[in-house]
Amino acid sequence: MNKLSLVFVVKIGLTLIFWSLLPLLLLPSYLEFLGLPPQSSYLFIKLYGMSNVSLVVSYGFGLQESWSSPNKQARRAMGAIWTGIISNAGASIVLLLYGLSGEWNTWGLILQWGLWFSMVATGLIAICLIIFGVLDKTLPVAD
Repeated sequence: MNKLSLVFVVKIGLTLIFWSLLPLLLLPSYLEFLGLPPQSSYLFIKLYGMSNVSLVVSYGFGLQESWSSPNKQARRAMGAIWTGIISNAGASIVLLLYGLSGEWNTWGLILQWGLWFSMVATGLIAICLIIFGVLDKTLPVAD
């Protein structure tokens, strides 16, 4: 497995576990248990979770292209790479700004830690996609 494939595997796993299926689509009220203030509706939380599922599909195409096999050379899927860079860098910046502003200071400690973890994780994923997807030219660009 090359480094770009590893980045996609990590991103897909984190997104499915923490940012889409489990907490946002299937168990959004569980976020209150973690310290999110009660919501009158979970519509936007579920929409955000669903949009993250669509990102997983894009990352899946990126993983498929970057994965080598005896019958296929690994390549860089630039659409999936740039989607990941914009999505993750943007999320990291938004989380950083809201965290520094004290937006979630009154929320539960587990959720606060999770949001800071998400800020760091999304920033690192964006950096890794830049390094291994854009700057590293060892893999050819997919058609």
